Amino acid sequence: MKRNIVDRVRQTYDPEVHWNVRGLKADKSRDLSTAELSDLVNSSSVPALHSLGVDTDFILSSYPHTWSISAVFQQAQSTVCSLTVVSDAAERSIALMLQFNQSITKNEAEMQTLLQVVADLQTEKTAAGHPQVDIESH
Repeated sequence: MKRNIVDRVRQTYDPEVHWNVRGLKADKSRDLSTAELSDLVNSSSVPALHSLGVDTDFILSSYPHTWSISAVFQQAQSTVCSLTVVSDAAERSIALMLQFNQSITKNEAEMQTLLQVVADLQTEKTAAGHPQVDIESH
């Protein structure tokens, strides 16, 4: 597997490419359930590691089976393993919802009353044959 990653880095590495998190686009046609790790390597992979302060020279200058004894690899591994995976879209949605809720009312009782009114209106619409819109309870 590591050998495939190295081969893919060699195929895609372009020193002119600069990494930008906003420039990453997911390939929605790719089935990730069957993808190999090497399939995810692209021209932004090495620049992304550089942006984290990772020295990537070991990738192309040594054999994968020797990486575990390399201090450079161990430091890179430590850096990458310390990263926290976050869903930016989810966090932004939550922040937006909280901001919206606070703009309506800062009083919890009023918020619960408002949510009950919305739920009652949905019940009336559903009974009248209109499709129901899903709301989250506060």
